[in-house]
Amino acid sequence: MAFQTHVNRYQAPGIPGTFASNNPSYSAVGGENQYVACENGVLIGRFGWTDANGRIANAGGSAPLGFILHSDMKGVMYDIRDLASMAVPAGRPVTLMQMGDFWATTGTAATVGQKVFAKLSDGTLVTGNAGATVEGAIETKFKVATAGAAGETIKITTGGL
Repeated sequence: MAFQTHVNRYQAPGIPGTFASNNPSYSAVGGENQYVACENGVLIGRFGWTDANGRIANAGGSAPLGFILHSDMKGVMYDIRDLASMAVPAGRPVTLMQMGDFWATTGTAATVGQKVFAKLSDGTLVTGNAGATVEGAIETKFKVATAGAAGETIKITTGGL
């Protein structure tokens, strides 16, 4: 195990990919063993699409199927020196959330009420105004529920604000 290298001054507000509330939520419904990580694996706390083989990938060309939930401790540490991991290896089950309130890391500054866009290349989140065109990204059903700077953990929601 790695040695501690820094101390956070404040507790993190939440872990990306986890529930941010107990409000109603639902996941994408698939067949038996349908939603599993593609051959490259996926990262939790990002958006997911089905690839050509019907497996889940962090990249796509249209609206994402859902937000990848950190459930059942699916992240695997590949290197013993890692302190944590958000990686789901190939073939492992993936839960894709289509409605609810979740913690996520924003790639851009976020203000309450902005829409959440999914980057088509890697499933990361960026924010913008509803109906706007964001280069290399597609608008999702989610919107920003708490403000934050680029790289910070924010709440996203499909509910009202």
